[in-house]
Amino acid sequence: MKEQKPYWWEGDPEERFWMEAVARPEFGTRLLAPYGRGRDGADMPFHATVDKVRDGDVVLHWVTGAHHKFQGFIGYSIVSGLPFETESVQYEAADPLPGRAALLREFTELPEPFTRADLHDRREQIFALKSSLADTVRAERRTVRKSVLFPFDSRGEGREIRAHQGAYLSKFPSSLFDVLPELAPVRSALGVQGQFSTAAETAGHVTVETRLDRRRAREAGDLGDANVRHAVELRALQQARSHLEADGSHVTDVGASRPYDLLVTPANGGEDRRVIVRGSTERVSAIELSSATVDDIQRGPTDLVLVHGIGCLREGRTIVTDDGDLDVRRGWYPSISSLVPVQYRHDLS
Repeated sequence: MKEQKPYWWEGDPEERFWMEAVARPEFGTRLLAPYGRGRDGADMPFHATVDKVRDGDVVLHWVTGAHHKFQGFIGYSIVSGLPFETESVQYEAADPLPGRAALLREFTELPEPFTRADLHDRREQIFALKSSLADTVRAERRTVRKSVLFPFDSRGEGREIRAHQGAYLSKFPSSLFDVLPELAPVRSALGVQGQFSTAAETAGHVTVETRLDRRRAREAGDLGDANVRHAVELRALQQARSHLEADGSHVTDVGASRPYDLLVTPANGGEDRRVIVRGSTERVSAIELSSATVDDIQRGPTDLVLVHGIGCLREGRTIVTDDGDLDVRRGWYPSISSLVPVQYRHDLS
């Protein structure tokens, strides 16, 4: 088997920038790309890049298509946590597809949009940078040209410049900021990255460690710091998954698209099991459940995994967590009498 070379940017602390080309009206909240869709079911190179982002990376948003008034950069966001698997990649009215996602935080709009027309006078410098980078990649990595994953391409025999056709998430080389000084606010965002990291991240690339902010972790020791709550939740998920995989079962993180957290396919066959995971720095004495979660528990076997007493230590801007005590409750179902309403919804007429 031919040795897989690392991408050209891996290991360079300055290369933490990406460009998302987005036609949908919603942006700045998450990255989202399907698996496959390439020739013979292979991953598309500019979709697989979502798996490469890490907490604190900076994503520039390039808008295009009918939903937007211009083509160009409108703002930037910070990657929040690690990429994760999802079943809810959806295009227009098509059925959802399995794929990968990563959450974003702190969307910041540029003082002035930087449009495709603004790039025109810089096209020779941009393409010279692309050519130089491609030469370096070929010489040092001995790999194919597309591994550069450059954000811009030519059109009309090089007379025009555009976002690379078909490229969802491109790699934005830091040297491009020298050609495009108008984007200086984006470059400076790298200095405030990395609000937290967990021991799980440093121990290995666990791809399921990011959750939608679907619930408030009030049960996680009533922690006031959102980043600490997040780190505790991720530790609980990692510990629960490791336990569930110990017998060879296949575990999928579905927390971004389902009312529960993990889906377990037993190693010895049998029906898939839904798993709800909760963790706390103290002893978990109560948990919050959405109405969708309560309804879903009735549709199939559900387990509850509690992780009590998770160790949590802040070291500067880094949050390090340790395993807690596992409490696994198979076939769990809360009785109606045990559910206490903590919030009401009122529809305004």
